[in-house]
Amino acid sequence: MPTVASPVSLAAPPTSVDRRANALAERLEQGARALAAAVRALSDEELDRAAAVSLNADAPLTCQFFLEDHAVRHSYHHLARIRAALARTAA
Repeated sequence: MPTVASPVSLAAPPTSVDRRANALAERLEQGARALAAAVRALSDEELDRAAAVSLNADAPLTCQFFLEDHAVRHSYHHLARIRAALARTAA
């Protein structure tokens, strides 16, 4: 995945933090694409299945709810923390 160079990045060679941030962004994007493909492949019957989930006090959750709440929503939480950490190192 090519990165878009800003005027600032053209003025100086990329730092190891820049390279690590770009590598992390690429890995996250690859993982998101793989997850999206796997979720799209699930049937309605599979998405409607429910089971007790220990993370939620053994409440019976459907596969669809668990995917939306944990895999999707929770990943936004981690992405926000990663972005904040990268912003602190760039400052």
